[in-house]
Amino acid sequence: MHVRVNDDEILKKFWEIEEQQPRLSKLPTEEEQRCEEFFRATTTRTELGRYVVSLPFKTEEPFCTGGNSRHIAIKRLEALEKKLDKDNDLKNKYIEVINEYLKLDHMRPVKETDDMTEFAVYLPHHAVVRNDKSTSKVRVVFNASSPNNKGVSLNDTLMVGPTLQADLRHIIMRWRLHPIALVADIIKMYRQVRINENDAIYQRIVWRNKPEDEIKDYELVTVTFGTASAPFLAVRAMHQLAYDEDEDEIIRIIHHRALTRYSNAGKFVTLRLTKFPCCDEIKYGTLLSPLRWTHRHIHTTTQLHGIEVVKAPNFPDSVSSGDVKLIKKEGDPVAMDEVVLEIETDKTALPVMSPGHGTVAKLLVKNGEAVKSQQPLFEINVTGVAPPAAAPAAAAPAPAAPAAPAAPAAAPAAAKPAVAAAKPAAVSVAKGPAKAAGPTLAAQRIGDPTKTISGSRTEHPVPMNKMRKRIAERLKEAQNTTAMLTTFNECDMSKLMSFRKANLDAFVKKYGVKLSFMSPFLKASANALIDQPVINGVIIGEDIIYRDYVDISVAVATPRGLVVPVLRNVESMDYPRIELALNALAEKARTGKLTPADMQGGTFTISNGGVFGSLLSMPIINLPQSAILGMHAIFQRPVVIGGKIEIRPMMYLALSYDHRLIDGREAVFFLRKIKAGVEDPTSILAGV
Repeated sequence: MHVRVNDDEILKKFWEIEEQQPRLSKLPTEEEQRCEEFFRATTTRTELGRYVVSLPFKTEEPFCTGGNSRHIAIKRLEALEKKLDKDNDLKNKYIEVINEYLKLDHMRPVKETDDMTEFAVYLPHHAVVRNDKSTSKVRVVFNASSPNNKGVSLNDTLMVGPTLQADLRHIIMRWRLHPIALVADIIKMYRQVRINENDAIYQRIVWRNKPEDEIKDYELVTVTFGTASAPFLAVRAMHQLAYDEDEDEIIRIIHHRALTRYSNAGKFVTLRLTKFPCCDEIKYGTLLSPLRWTHRHIHTTTQLHGIEVVKAPNFPDSVSSGDVKLIKKEGDPVAMDEVVLEIETDKTALPVMSPGHGTVAKLLVKNGEAVKSQQPLFEINVTGVAPPAAAPAAAAPAPAAPAAPAAPAAAPAAAKPAVAAAKPAAVSVAKGPAKAAGPTLAAQRIGDPTKTISGSRTEHPVPMNKMRKRIAERLKEAQNTTAMLTTFNECDMSKLMSFRKANLDAFVKKYGVKLSFMSPFLKASANALIDQPVINGVIIGEDIIYRDYVDISVAVATPRGLVVPVLRNVESMDYPRIELALNALAEKARTGKLTPADMQGGTFTISNGGVFGSLLSMPIINLPQSAILGMHAIFQRPVVIGGKIEIRPMMYLALSYDHRLIDGREAVFFLRKIKAGVEDPTSILAGV
């Protein structure tokens, strides 16, 4: 039986397939979230622009060390040499690749004085031949899944991280929406990202060019192909590059957005790609156009120009619904990724953006309406044409003539046209202040009642948003549920202030963020929680739940209300990691990009009212936690030191705790532990 296939017809049907809804971003797992937070807390950038990442281990002390992995790597090298001796061409290319690693400083010899051989992790390596590749036909793959004598491999101890790239099917579905696609390739993408110096011992190999040579040890100093976390680290560094450089075009490329822009005439405008200093080389590809495959106008299907329904994102389990706050109205032009509306939940506000250039065709929800996950919100008429840039603001009007003050008196006169007609010279009345009958100056300046009091003696009811309602409910719930008690102490900030001043410049230079007072308090709190684990626990029903991790919520005041993003595994973090994580969360809070996942969990909370000048307060417990620490402002006060009165910078500390679970003894010891850590910050570094 013969079947006749019409290629053009198949191609036409392919282009006319109804567009699949874009894949919804699933909520990250706990490990994926930890991996992302670890990246934000530890990643730095050199003066040349290259990113330096740390290997995201599952535990603070990787259990892949030891196990005589070097002996295993040597045995694998000897087996590899036998294979290479049978194929001189493959051998020469393999040696060429290894030498390239050394030449590009992607690998370095281990110093002869090194004493970490027994502790280090050695990776076997082998060749993978890809004849279908135009470049890099021979690739060296490092086997990080090879177990040591203890049966543990490097990959067993690494977090994989979330998948940041869409699969090929979704890329093709997006690609067919554009008549022209730009393809680019970053040469040696993984190896553009360096790893932390301290992590190089986990990426060692053994090598020699000839079997008769001495076997030498080397360290791979870049993200290594074959390690479990390599795809996440490399792609995540590219995402970070886009955000750090603030390149909208690059952000769209990395996130697989539109690769083309069109002028009003519909002509193709070349996309500008920047060659960043963090890359050794960028290989530019070619323009691939589906139009050269067929002359039919297949690209004018509804997939390029048509109505697209946008739905609410998936809410986390702790959020059942959210209230709509409309930003755009029907008929408004929108650009790709422009916010059309926000969904205010009890934790944060989720922006919902336009999937492409076009106009808001129809709003399917009303302002203030409660919506659930995956509920249709609005329709966008995707045209592919970006909205015109906003016109410059009109010039300010010229100063009013001297007679302008008469206008307020004319306003009430308009309500009595007969009187106004009988007295056309009303302007002269305005000159007599005692006879002015118009509204007061304050009444003329009525603005936003939530931001100013105009004196107009009116009242303006404003509905509470969902976040404020939830804050009110939780605060009252905490008072009604817990047996809340507050204990106080004070700490001398002299040594911490001196410590910060002595290390501030070096800290900023190395990590790019300032050393604040929060990191010592967070680390001191983590140590105190380890010392008094009952404070890290919580009562659930008739059980006491003890957590073997320390996740600290940090209260942050935003225009929308109080939010408490969470720093996870603070017990394993040092000052730099804490500051980098705090800086990332603060930036997300300022820009309104905090997600519910950022605020889920938490075993303890710190609230710093001192930034507003608070002298003393009694913070309310953040359920379902059992305690909260209140920091306050630093004031110079007279204190007795060694029998003498001295002026010292002092801060009051307040610990509110659930007396059902925590006794006064544990609460006092806990607060004293924090006081000791803050008054001597070097004790925290020493682990005591």
